[in-house]
Amino acid sequence: MPATPSSPTKRRPPTHWWGDFEFALDQTGLWRIGPMSLALTRLQGEWRVQYAESASMDDDDHWSVDFPGEEPDGNARVDRHFFHQTAGTVALQPKLADRAVVTRPANPLHLPPGEQTRLFVGSPVWIEVHVQASKVVLFDAPIQRPSDTWFGPSTWEGEMCYASRTQARLRLDEIPLRPHRAVTAVKIHNRGDDSLLLEKIKLPVRHFTLYALSDGMLWTNDLSVSIEKRLSTAELHIEEGPPSGVKATVLVSGPRERAEGRVISRTLGTIFG
Repeated sequence: MPATPSSPTKRRPPTHWWGDFEFALDQTGLWRIGPMSLALTRLQGEWRVQYAESASMDDDDHWSVDFPGEEPDGNARVDRHFFHQTAGTVALQPKLADRAVVTRPANPLHLPPGEQTRLFVGSPVWIEVHVQASKVVLFDAPIQRPSDTWFGPSTWEGEMCYASRTQARLRLDEIPLRPHRAVTAVKIHNRGDDSLLLEKIKLPVRHFTLYALSDGMLWTNDLSVSIEKRLSTAELHIEEGPPSGVKATVLVSGPRERAEGRVISRTLGTIFG
């Protein structure tokens, strides 16, 4: 009786889906991260990238890596990148969005005069895939595509952003671990004489650094917002270094764009809508 061939070895990083991966020729790796399926295949003169996003949110907090793996189903989009000869190592790296993210709390929030709070809000994460030897980028896209939104006082004054939703949690132990979302601690101090209504918050994520905890949860720098007395302007401060209150963080990607200064003064409408 012929011997049964052994199945290919499958590896899964212990706590996160990113890092460097070594491919043999004609080998495929398959990543499932939240709603996205992403397959990378190394051929003799080509890297093939196949990806698809599921409409179902049943696997919102799930991720897996099958390496070697199989290609996704026929509904996946295919991008082909040609090389004289392919190098064997690619790197997957989480990145923050390439525009500001306007996040809307599930319920309007009110901050009375003189009060301060710290909210934990989420924003979408991108995947960048690049060839390690040449740094050629094969893929740079959101794990779950956010919708576009215009943020500004009028159609001719403002900027195009991404829209997101948040539960605006107050406690660390209430934050779910989602592999395609990054958490930002937003500290808000209302120095004004009137209550502050928070219906939406614009996060300047292009200027944030991305960190990971030992369990794979992704975090950004803290953002501090101090509202002045007349509730007309606010001072933003992007905190240096890892987020406060969490331990054992590792830097996984730098900002897409360096801020000119760590302290930025803005009108209130350009921060909270």
